[in-house]
Amino acid sequence: MIGIIARAALALGLVFGLLLLGILALQSNDDMATTLLLGTDACDGPCFLGIQPGITPVTEARLTLEAHPWISAVDIEFSAIERSLDRIVWSWSGQQPAIIDGARPGVIIVGPERDLIGQVRLPTRLRLGEVHLLVGQPPFFTVGTSQFGQPQLKLEIEEFHVRHGFYLHIETRCPLWMSILWQTTIDSITLFDSSGDLMQSYTSSPPTPLEEYRRTC
Repeated sequence: MIGIIARAALALGLVFGLLLLGILALQSNDDMATTLLLGTDACDGPCFLGIQPGITPVTEARLTLEAHPWISAVDIEFSAIERSLDRIVWSWSGQQPAIIDGARPGVIIVGPERDLIGQVRLPTRLRLGEVHLLVGQPPFFTVGTSQFGQPQLKLEIEEFHVRHGFYLHIETRCPLWMSILWQTTIDSITLFDSSGDLMQSYTSSPPTPLEEYRRTC
């Protein structure tokens, strides 16, 4: 009898332990998403490892990536025309947070000034609903369509959260139900410098209802 109780207590302990680990993992993901999209006390706006578009020098960003345990290798790509630094591309070490899709590289695009970061593109496992709960719906979006012999129309959606300084890319298919869209995984999130006049013109635009996406189908 004592043995049965001990085994039951052990099983319950294992269950609660797994639940606790799951809760901690979710909390870690939430913290990472908040830092990435909303910034921290050290970053006034979206940032990745302290790297901010329009603020961080290219050399500083490269050194930060090369020294970080989440990153396994950093490659430099040059413009074929100007022969100047164009992009920084890196692969992941496996130690990155779960919201990062480690199978695809991260990319930094150099800004027009050539000495500052222009954009930071990150592959993610975040779902659209998680981002909307965090920052709300976007002021505007674009939708591209393609089919190429497939039975369902493919949609490529880009949401521009201008006030927060990032846009996201999603790929999905018609028919587009709201429950499916809410659970759709975001392919990439791109942080960008939203201080330009064109981007500022969208900061006061009303949010776009999710139902608008369905009209494309």
